[in-house]
Amino acid sequence: MHRYTISKRLGDGTYGEVVRAVNNQSGEVVAVKRMKRKYYSWDDCIALREVQSLRKLRHPNIVKLKEIIRENDRLHMVFEHMDCNLYELTKNRRKHLPQERIQNHMFQILQGLCFMHKNGYFHRDMKPENILVLNNDTTKIADFGLAREVNAKGPFTGISLLSALCVGRFGTEFAAGQKHSCPFLITLETSEHMPRHTTYWTISVSHPVLHAPCTAHY
Repeated sequence: MHRYTISKRLGDGTYGEVVRAVNNQSGEVVAVKRMKRKYYSWDDCIALREVQSLRKLRHPNIVKLKEIIRENDRLHMVFEHMDCNLYELTKNRRKHLPQERIQNHMFQILQGLCFMHKNGYFHRDMKPENILVLNNDTTKIADFGLAREVNAKGPFTGISLLSALCVGRFGTEFAAGQKHSCPFLITLETSEHMPRHTTYWTISVSHPVLHAPCTAHY
């Protein structure tokens, strides 16, 4: 990581934290995901589902993994930098997003999902925080930590209810709950034959989320 200078902490999660960094040679701004657990070999790093999926999924609407760095048994995943996520884009708005922008975001999300599914992967954790936006125009799917191959052996009981796009009050974190979830979410999660249906349902919910200026009740 000596080639990068950390400038700001962007977020913290169960498995790692994300920081903004600058490449000391090129000046390029990147986002670095620093994993909390230790990795004692390159095989352990390459075996990560997020690494395996993103090495295969190269698409304009899927966040780009630029490189992985293992230093002092810590894994650093270097991504292209994006401005914000979908939740941050909408949570403090006082006016509706223009219809053209909503259509643009939705089209790009579905383009990314279509490419992902055609190449044998499904995401399993679609939510506003995992949809990134650049220049209010470019939209990309991120965080493939729970991604699985479509032909992987099921049932996929590990899918969290957090995969639902919760559309409660803006101004609070998106907390998963039954009332915000797909009516058939649990059934679909445990089905070997319908692993992608919950993904499409959660994306269908993002349309009213984008429409809402500051609060939404469903």
